[in-house]
Amino acid sequence: MNEQKKERITMIIELLLMLLWFIAFVVSLFGTETVPPKLNNVVVQLEKQGFSRQEILKVFADPRLTIYDDIPHLKAKKVDYFSKAYALFSPSSIARGREFLEANKAILERVEKEYRVRKEIIVAILRLETNFGNFLGTRPLINTFYSMLMLNFHSDFAEKELINLFLLARQNREDIFHFHGSFMGAFGLCQFLPSSCLQYGVDADGDGKLNLNSLEDAIFSVARYLRSHGWSNSDFYRQYEAIYAYNHDSLYVLAVIIYSNFL
Repeated sequence: MNEQKKERITMIIELLLMLLWFIAFVVSLFGTETVPPKLNNVVVQLEKQGFSRQEILKVFADPRLTIYDDIPHLKAKKVDYFSKAYALFSPSSIARGREFLEANKAILERVEKEYRVRKEIIVAILRLETNFGNFLGTRPLINTFYSMLMLNFHSDFAEKELINLFLLARQNREDIFHFHGSFMGAFGLCQFLPSSCLQYGVDADGDGKLNLNSLEDAIFSVARYLRSHGWSNSDFYRQYEAIYAYNHDSLYVLAVIIYSNFL
Protein backbone atom coordinates (compact mmCIF):
# COMPACT_ATOMS: atom_id res chain seq x y z
CA MET A 1 0.00 0.00 0.00
CA ASN A 2 1.52 3.31 -1.05
CA GLU A 3 1.77 6.32 1.20
CA GLN A 4 -1.06 8.18 -0.56
CA LYS A 5 -3.55 5.37 0.16
CA LYS A 6 -2.40 5.17 3.78
CA GLU A 7 -2.98 8.89 4.25
CA ARG A 8 -6.46 8.62 2.69
CA ILE A 9 -7.44 5.73 4.97
CA THR A 10 -6.07 7.57 8.01
CA MET A 11 -8.08 10.66 7.07
CA ILE A 12 -11.29 8.60 6.66
CA ILE A 13 -10.76 6.95 10.05
CA GLU A 14 -10.19 10.35 11.68
CA LEU A 15 -13.37 11.73 10.10
CA LEU A 16 -15.38 8.73 11.30
CA LEU A 17 -14.01 9.15 14.81
CA MET A 18 -14.92 12.84 14.73
CA LEU A 19 -18.45 11.95 13.56
CA LEU A 20 -18.86 9.40 16.33
CA TRP A 21 -17.62 11.93 18.87
CA PHE A 22 -20.11 14.50 17.59
CA ILE A 23 -23.01 12.01 17.82
CA ALA A 24 -22.00 11.10 21.38
CA PHE A 25 -21.84 14.80 22.25
CA VAL A 26 -25.35 15.47 20.89
CA VAL A 27 -26.77 12.45 22.72
CA SER A 28 -25.19 13.65 25.96
CA LEU A 29 -26.89 17.00 25.53
CA PHE A 30 -30.36 15.90 24.51
CA GLY A 31 -30.57 12.27 25.52
CA THR A 32 -32.19 9.52 23.52
CA GLU A 33 -35.54 9.74 25.27
CA THR A 34 -38.64 10.41 23.25
CA VAL A 35 -42.20 11.34 24.12
CA PRO A 36 -45.46 9.87 22.82
CA PRO A 37 -46.45 11.35 19.44
CA LYS A 38 -49.42 13.14 21.06
CA LEU A 39 -46.94 15.25 23.04
CA ASN A 40 -44.76 16.21 20.09
CA ASN A 41 -46.42 19.57 19.50
CA VAL A 42 -46.34 20.36 23.23
CA VAL A 43 -42.58 19.76 23.22
CA VAL A 44 -42.09 21.88 20.09
CA GLN A 45 -44.13 24.78 21.50
CA LEU A 46 -42.36 24.64 24.86
CA GLU A 47 -38.96 24.66 23.17
CA LYS A 48 -40.08 27.81 21.32
CA GLN A 49 -40.86 29.31 24.74
CA GLY A 50 -37.29 28.69 25.89
CA PHE A 51 -37.60 25.35 27.67
CA SER A 52 -34.80 22.89 27.07
CA ARG A 53 -35.67 19.43 25.85
CA GLN A 54 -34.09 18.00 28.99
CA GLU A 55 -36.41 20.10 31.20
CA ILE A 56 -39.47 18.91 29.30
CA LEU A 57 -38.51 15.24 29.21
CA LYS A 58 -37.72 15.30 32.91
CA VAL A 59 -41.31 16.31 33.67
CA PHE A 60 -42.81 13.65 31.40
CA ALA A 61 -40.55 11.01 32.95
CA ASP A 62 -41.53 11.97 36.50
CA PRO A 63 -43.06 9.01 38.38
CA ARG A 64 -45.79 11.34 39.69
CA LEU A 65 -47.16 11.69 36.17
CA THR A 66 -50.18 9.48 35.68
CA ILE A 67 -53.20 9.02 33.43
CA TYR A 68 -56.67 9.34 34.92
CA ASP A 69 -58.68 6.81 32.97
CA ASP A 70 -61.93 8.20 34.35
CA ILE A 71 -61.43 11.62 32.72
CA PRO A 72 -63.55 10.93 29.58
CA HIS A 73 -66.41 9.64 31.72
CA LEU A 74 -66.59 12.54 34.15
CA LYS A 75 -69.14 15.25 33.58
CA ALA A 76 -69.64 18.47 35.45
CA LYS A 77 -72.81 18.24 37.45
CA LYS A 78 -75.50 20.70 36.49
CA VAL A 79 -75.83 22.91 39.54
CA ASP A 80 -79.23 24.19 40.59
CA TYR A 81 -78.10 27.34 42.37
CA PHE A 82 -81.66 28.11 43.45
CA SER A 83 -82.45 24.74 44.97
CA LYS A 84 -82.98 24.19 48.66
CA ALA A 85 -80.24 21.56 48.64
CA TYR A 86 -77.64 24.00 47.31
CA ALA A 87 -78.66 26.46 50.03
CA LEU A 88 -77.00 29.46 48.44
CA PHE A 89 -79.58 31.83 49.87
CA SER A 90 -79.96 30.19 53.25
CA PRO A 91 -79.42 32.41 56.31
CA SER A 92 -76.16 30.63 57.16
CA SER A 93 -74.83 30.99 53.59
CA ILE A 94 -75.63 34.70 53.51
CA ALA A 95 -74.14 35.14 56.98
CA ARG A 96 -70.89 33.54 55.84
CA GLY A 97 -70.79 35.88 52.87
CA ARG A 98 -71.22 38.89 55.11
CA GLU A 99 -68.56 37.58 57.49
CA PHE A 100 -66.15 37.09 54.58
CA LEU A 101 -66.90 40.61 53.37
CA GLU A 102 -66.20 42.10 56.79
CA ALA A 103 -63.09 39.99 57.47
CA ASN A 104 -61.51 41.04 54.16
CA LYS A 105 -62.90 44.55 54.03
CA ALA A 106 -59.57 46.29 53.49
CA ILE A 107 -58.58 44.11 50.51
CA LEU A 108 -62.04 44.30 48.98
CA GLU A 109 -62.26 48.06 49.28
CA ARG A 110 -58.83 48.39 47.70
CA VAL A 111 -59.75 46.18 44.75
CA GLU A 112 -63.11 47.94 44.35
CA LYS A 113 -61.31 51.27 44.10
CA GLU A 114 -58.68 50.00 41.65
CA TYR A 115 -60.88 47.97 39.29
CA ARG A 116 -64.28 49.58 39.92
CA VAL A 117 -65.96 46.21 40.41
CA ARG A 118 -68.42 45.84 43.28
CA LYS A 119 -66.82 43.93 46.14
CA GLU A 120 -70.07 42.07 46.77
CA ILE A 121 -69.90 40.57 43.27
CA ILE A 122 -66.38 39.28 43.91
CA VAL A 123 -67.48 37.72 47.20
CA ALA A 124 -70.46 36.09 45.47
CA ILE A 125 -68.22 34.55 42.80
CA LEU A 126 -65.85 33.12 45.41
CA ARG A 127 -68.87 31.69 47.23
CA LEU A 128 -70.18 29.93 44.13
CA GLU A 129 -66.82 28.80 42.77
CA THR A 130 -65.25 27.16 45.83
CA ASN A 131 -67.42 28.09 48.82
CA PHE A 132 -64.67 30.46 49.97
CA GLY A 133 -61.91 27.90 49.45
CA ASN A 134 -63.59 24.81 50.85
CA PHE A 135 -63.68 23.01 47.48
CA LEU A 136 -60.45 23.65 45.61
CA GLY A 137 -59.97 20.30 43.88
CA THR A 138 -57.27 17.75 44.60
CA ARG A 139 -55.98 16.55 41.24
CA PRO A 140 -52.54 17.67 39.99
CA LEU A 141 -53.32 19.81 36.96
CA ILE A 142 -50.52 18.31 34.90
CA ASN A 143 -52.05 14.85 35.30
CA THR A 144 -55.45 16.20 34.28
CA PHE A 145 -54.26 17.85 31.05
CA TYR A 146 -51.85 15.00 30.28
CA SER A 147 -54.69 12.50 30.68
CA MET A 148 -57.00 14.49 28.41
CA LEU A 149 -54.34 14.68 25.73
CA MET A 150 -53.38 11.01 25.88
CA LEU A 151 -57.03 9.87 25.94
CA ASN A 152 -58.16 12.19 23.11
CA PHE A 153 -60.56 14.05 25.37
CA HIS A 154 -60.74 17.77 24.56
CA SER A 155 -57.23 17.42 23.15
CA ASP A 156 -56.83 20.96 21.78
CA PHE A 157 -57.97 22.45 25.08
CA ALA A 158 -55.67 20.14 27.06
CA GLU A 159 -52.65 20.91 24.89
CA LYS A 160 -53.14 24.65 25.27
CA GLU A 161 -53.58 24.46 29.04
CA LEU A 162 -50.66 22.04 29.49
CA ILE A 163 -48.35 24.48 27.71
CA ASN A 164 -49.67 27.34 29.83
CA LEU A 165 -49.20 25.28 32.99
CA PHE A 166 -45.50 24.85 32.14
CA LEU A 167 -45.26 28.62 31.63
CA LEU A 168 -47.05 29.34 34.91
CA ALA A 169 -44.84 26.95 36.88
CA ARG A 170 -41.72 28.57 35.41
CA GLN A 171 -42.99 32.08 36.11
CA ASN A 172 -43.82 31.16 39.70
CA ARG A 173 -40.58 29.18 40.08
CA GLU A 174 -42.61 26.23 41.37
CA ASP A 175 -42.77 22.48 40.84
CA ILE A 176 -45.32 21.89 38.08
CA PHE A 177 -46.90 19.13 40.19
CA HIS A 178 -47.66 21.70 42.90
CA PHE A 179 -50.82 22.95 41.15
CA HIS A 180 -54.01 21.09 42.09
CA GLY A 181 -57.59 21.65 40.98
CA SER A 182 -60.79 20.25 39.53
CA PHE A 183 -61.10 17.34 37.10
CA MET A 184 -61.34 19.89 34.26
CA GLY A 185 -58.19 21.74 35.33
CA ALA A 186 -59.59 24.84 37.07
CA PHE A 187 -57.75 25.79 40.24
CA GLY A 188 -57.52 28.24 43.11
CA LEU A 189 -60.17 30.13 45.07
CA CYS A 190 -61.52 31.61 41.85
CA GLN A 191 -61.12 28.47 39.68
CA PHE A 192 -59.10 29.86 36.80
CA LEU A 193 -57.45 27.78 34.09
CA PRO A 194 -53.66 28.20 33.67
CA SER A 195 -54.20 30.34 30.55
CA SER A 196 -56.63 32.61 32.42
CA CYS A 197 -54.26 32.86 35.35
CA LEU A 198 -51.42 34.00 33.10
CA GLN A 199 -53.65 36.49 31.28
CA TYR A 200 -55.69 37.91 34.16
CA GLY A 201 -53.92 36.81 37.33
CA VAL A 202 -52.67 39.53 39.68
CA ASP A 203 -49.82 39.21 42.16
CA ALA A 204 -51.65 41.44 44.60
CA ASP A 205 -49.70 40.37 47.69
CA GLY A 206 -46.37 41.08 45.99
CA ASP A 207 -44.71 37.73 46.64
CA GLY A 208 -43.64 37.35 43.02
CA LYS A 209 -46.13 34.59 42.25
CA LEU A 210 -49.58 34.27 40.71
CA ASN A 211 -51.00 32.25 43.57
CA LEU A 212 -54.74 31.79 43.24
CA ASN A 213 -54.85 30.07 46.62
CA SER A 214 -53.79 33.41 48.06
CA LEU A 215 -56.91 35.33 49.01
CA GLU A 216 -55.49 38.65 47.91
CA ASP A 217 -54.30 37.37 44.53
CA ALA A 218 -57.62 35.59 43.91
CA ILE A 219 -59.75 38.63 44.76
CA PHE A 220 -57.76 40.95 42.51
CA SER A 221 -57.67 38.38 39.71
CA VAL A 222 -61.47 38.06 39.71
CA ALA A 223 -61.81 41.83 39.56
CA ARG A 224 -59.32 42.12 36.72
CA TYR A 225 -61.09 39.36 34.78
CA LEU A 226 -64.49 41.03 35.11
CA ARG A 227 -63.13 44.46 34.27
CA SER A 228 -61.33 43.05 31.22
CA HIS A 229 -64.63 41.60 30.04
CA GLY A 230 -66.47 44.90 30.14
CA TRP A 231 -67.76 45.18 33.72
CA SER A 232 -69.46 48.48 34.53
CA ASN A 233 -71.05 49.35 37.86
CA SER A 234 -73.68 51.41 36.08
CA ASP A 235 -74.66 49.05 33.25
CA PHE A 236 -76.53 45.85 34.13
CA TYR A 237 -76.12 44.39 30.63
CA ARG A 238 -72.33 44.76 30.79
CA GLN A 239 -72.34 43.23 34.27
CA TYR A 240 -74.29 40.25 32.96
CA GLU A 241 -71.92 39.80 30.01
CA ALA A 242 -68.81 39.99 32.21
CA ILE A 243 -70.08 37.36 34.65
CA TYR A 244 -71.30 35.20 31.77
CA ALA A 245 -67.78 35.29 30.32
CA TYR A 246 -66.58 33.93 33.66
CA ASN A 247 -69.08 31.05 33.60
CA HIS A 248 -71.26 30.42 30.56
CA ASP A 249 -74.41 29.74 32.55
CA SER A 250 -77.24 32.24 32.78
CA LEU A 251 -78.44 30.83 36.10
CA TYR A 252 -74.91 31.22 37.48
CA VAL A 253 -74.95 34.87 36.48
CA LEU A 254 -78.30 35.48 38.16
CA ALA A 255 -77.21 33.59 41.28
CA VAL A 256 -74.06 35.72 41.59
CA ILE A 257 -76.02 38.96 41.21
CA ILE A 258 -78.80 37.97 43.62
CA TYR A 259 -76.41 36.63 46.26
CA SER A 260 -74.34 39.81 46.04
CA ASN A 261 -77.46 41.88 46.77
CA PHE A 262 -78.00 40.01 50.04
CA LEU A 263 -74.56 41.02 51.34
